[in-house]
Amino acid sequence: MATILSEQLAPLRARLAGGRTAVRPVSRVSFEVSDKAAFARCIELSNKWMASRAQVQLPAEAWAGKSFDITDILGANPTRAVGIEAVDGSVWAARLDWPDPNYPRTWVSEFFTEHRLGEMTRFGAQLTCVIRGDAPSYDITRPTLVRHILEALAAECDGWTLTDHAKALSMAELSEFAELLYNPDRKLPIIAVSGDENGKPSVSPDEVARHIGGAAHIIFIPPDVTWGLTKLIGKRLSVFNGAARLYMPGLTEENEDAFQHPLWMKASINEGFVKMLAARVLPMRFLRDSEEQFIRYSTLRDITSVHSRTTQSTNTLADVKVDFDNLKLSYREMTEERDTWQSLAQEEQSQRLEAEASVERLQEEMRRLEIKANTLEYH
Repeated sequence: MATILSEQLAPLRARLAGGRTAVRPVSRVSFEVSDKAAFARCIELSNKWMASRAQVQLPAEAWAGKSFDITDILGANPTRAVGIEAVDGSVWAARLDWPDPNYPRTWVSEFFTEHRLGEMTRFGAQLTCVIRGDAPSYDITRPTLVRHILEALAAECDGWTLTDHAKALSMAELSEFAELLYNPDRKLPIIAVSGDENGKPSVSPDEVARHIGGAAHIIFIPPDVTWGLTKLIGKRLSVFNGAARLYMPGLTEENEDAFQHPLWMKASINEGFVKMLAARVLPMRFLRDSEEQFIRYSTLRDITSVHSRTTQSTNTLADVKVDFDNLKLSYREMTEERDTWQSLAQEEQSQRLEAEASVERLQEEMRRLEIKANTLEYH
């Protein structure tokens, strides 16, 4: 009997031992929401999405923005949230672990919403993938909840409205756009898609927005406006004739470097362009956000745990078990955090090498053109 059981479990052991656990950062989005009661609405929409995704019924306290923890007997689809109310505002964060039914990997979705007195509500969402063994590649996407938030509420970042549709830039808005472009405190990248001589873009700006909205400012620039933009900021940093450009945060007039803001000409934009752009933009804020900027569920959980211990005079066996469970969760989350940063470092190294190769190719092309120009001048 033991031999038969061992043989039956052999494929499972091989699957589990197929590779080291790896945590891949997929996407991170955060922005402000200006609606009245935005804090409660963000919690409501987040709970609806988590209940539907995990196929669980949330307790009454969940809909009131309170803390809750749901984990079934098998440990699947754990759904948790922590809510804290203070004299100067409120904050809420949640986490959902969803095991992929087809592959040895788990999708981890985290959300937060924060409201401080006198300030707009902030909302954030991130997605990571915990891979255990062999699993196929996947498209880089944002949680569907981000689309629900953008459709239901008035979102903004850097003083500009965020939606799931591209903004068509007018000549009257050029100076305002230039201010956004050169704002040293700009948080989000800008994706500018230009129209060709017939006014048609090489890629649908609205399609770009449907995949990346909330993580970048998506702008469509008609042909007549591209000329105005070129006059305003110069040809080296402009975008025109059906090309698309990614303007990274941190651009100022003092540090203008066209190579730091990738340009894709009309001929190089193909069917996979939007997926490539999403893979480049959606994970970006993992590296740029500080711990204070993106509030994690684990951070709030630890705060509430410490607070509850300091307000109690005695500890029970139940308290010890809670502490032990929290330590296990903290260890797992620290491991995930370490693997996430390792993955980000590898991705950054790959992008740096790719950028350096592109610069070398462009420099070689410039040298070739200079030689050609000198030859023509000589003749």
